[in-house]
Amino acid sequence: MTRFDRVSGGSLPDRPGPDMIVASSDPLLTNSAEQAVGDRWTLKLSHNPGKLAASLHRFGPAVIVMDDSLLSESERSDVLGKIRVCAPHSSLIYVASEHRDEYERWARAMGVNYYLSKPIEAARFASILTSFLEHRAGERGPAKPSRMEKPQVMKTFVMSEMNRVGFLEKPIPQAGPNDAIIQTTRALICTSDSHTVRGAIGPRTDLTLGHEAVGIVHKVGSEVKLFKPGDRVVAGAITPDWGDLASQAGHPSQSGAALGGWKFANIKDGVFAEYFHVNDADANLALIPDTVSDDSAVYCCDMMSTGFMAAENADIPIGGTVAVFALGPVGLMSVAGAKLRGAGLVIGIDSVPARQELARRYGADFIIDHSGIDPVKGVMEITGDDGVDAAIEALGNNNTFQNAIRVTKPGGVISNAGYHGQGEFVNIPRVEWGVGMAEKTIRTGLCPGGRLRMQRLLRLLETKQIDPTLMTTHRFPFAQIDKAFEMMDKKLDNIIKPLILFS
Repeated sequence: MTRFDRVSGGSLPDRPGPDMIVASSDPLLTNSAEQAVGDRWTLKLSHNPGKLAASLHRFGPAVIVMDDSLLSESERSDVLGKIRVCAPHSSLIYVASEHRDEYERWARAMGVNYYLSKPIEAARFASILTSFLEHRAGERGPAKPSRMEKPQVMKTFVMSEMNRVGFLEKPIPQAGPNDAIIQTTRALICTSDSHTVRGAIGPRTDLTLGHEAVGIVHKVGSEVKLFKPGDRVVAGAITPDWGDLASQAGHPSQSGAALGGWKFANIKDGVFAEYFHVNDADANLALIPDTVSDDSAVYCCDMMSTGFMAAENADIPIGGTVAVFALGPVGLMSVAGAKLRGAGLVIGIDSVPARQELARRYGADFIIDHSGIDPVKGVMEITGDDGVDAAIEALGNNNTFQNAIRVTKPGGVISNAGYHGQGEFVNIPRVEWGVGMAEKTIRTGLCPGGRLRMQRLLRLLETKQIDPTLMTTHRFPFAQIDKAFEMMDKKLDNIIKPLILFS
């Protein structure tokens, strides 16, 4: 059972902790760190990375150096993830015992700012550390501030630990040269936030939740060209690294590693905060047109982008037949996306009356209530035993995924947009798969992000081709987001999508 108690932020300390923490027993690394900090900075050495995250100061050191030789391979993801969450604004330098390209991609996807492998040259390493300290000095101010100086803070809503959420004060994030800081105006709660709290992506400590938000540009980095303070913007839930090879190959959501474009509330703090950080701002933000409200634009972040992706991946022929399994917000947008793609017959499968009614408004031609009718038999009856050209799985459930395969024609497409957060395997029904030879294509995808994607979705809102606000069943001020989160987690009061209002 998830606990929804408040996590006290406590009183803020008067000064930050050490400027650099080095987790290593390698004399070459520690000596280089001592040379880098000199008399100007402060240094702490740690020989136990497993306990490092728990000891981190809430505002984090300027630089953390992690030597992977202190950890087994099975420990690295967990420890690095905890450190990245506990010190989201620290520069994280990772020293690998050996170099492998896939290892570097994994490290960068985990939030590592600088990766290098042994052997290292001591003077060069000391110079690298000094440059990181100098860079952060401009953001943090003097290395040893007076007791009267306190960092600016903001209110956030966090996963404090597995199955526990609450409020916590954190420092307002700083923008790097290519980044932006956004003052939040509207946010949406997603069921995947509940999956995260329940451990679907592993343990996290004081991780700010949320990935759907719009707001006003607060600050931009020196290299940001397209946005300025005061602009009203939307940031995609997925914020890829656009220079990564996966992005160049046409898979930006997978930049750095599988799901590597998913940073908010995964490998960095999310958007349930008064301010949030956006990497690669010119590529990941989009201006909201004057005629589009924040209440509407916030749906571009994930629900519209993911649901429409499901329809796009389904490769629906004009006039074709589509079955959409599960009519939550992603499924509803999959229905709308299927109609926009030219589907001639859309079948929605769900047992909740409110969702069924919305699906009809978004274009579903038939609704199958799976609580009373076997969905496979229902789809086959509607299609005259032909099956559908495409099936969309919008839930993330093993049985639902199998049913999507069962109802798809030979040569058809199964488009998976569901978040499979439980179990070790997803099964394929052998016979209905044509024992592997029925030419049924399975396509998967993670919510597309980026400025171009957001601009296209905003255009649909601007021209009034879709109204996603029909899904907004509840509205809460940010101070009551804990109540909204519990309602969404337990699906109380026929909730579909709760909108969070920031002052």
